[in-house]
Amino acid sequence: MAPIKFLRKMACVNSQYRRVKRCPKLKADGYAHHPYDFERAPKRSVRGKDDATIGSLRNLTSALDKLAHSGQLKGTKKLYLTEYGYLATGRRGLSERKRASYLKQGLRIARKNRRVKEVVQYLLVQPNDGSPFTTGIISANGVATPSFAVLRAAA
Repeated sequence: MAPIKFLRKMACVNSQYRRVKRCPKLKADGYAHHPYDFERAPKRSVRGKDDATIGSLRNLTSALDKLAHSGQLKGTKKLYLTEYGYLATGRRGLSERKRASYLKQGLRIARKNRRVKEVVQYLLVQPNDGSPFTTGIISANGVATPSFAVLRAAA
């Protein structure tokens, strides 16, 4: 299920952000999200209106604003991007050069959004156990990648 559709269902509102049934109002200190889009550059990462990739964070901030306006969400509207990265291997794996470039673009986009308070690179060390989730920025044998260098420079 797309993340914004999930958020609306949790808040018991329809696509126009009108309550569809009685349910408890949400109270939050922030919203944690994983804005992955493994197949597109961050600045081109715009899919449907219910998606919230790094390139379409406006969809998410708009949804949170509408939920607050409807009264179904109370509290802060800060965003915490608690997982982010690009795959190095597999069907959707990217070259290291492209991964580094996309990470840099993604961080730039996140920094421009004043509601984003945190971006966490996931994973730090590349797994060597056959895991398909190969977003690490340090090789399994401890060698830093160009993606690591990009993130270190951004920090």
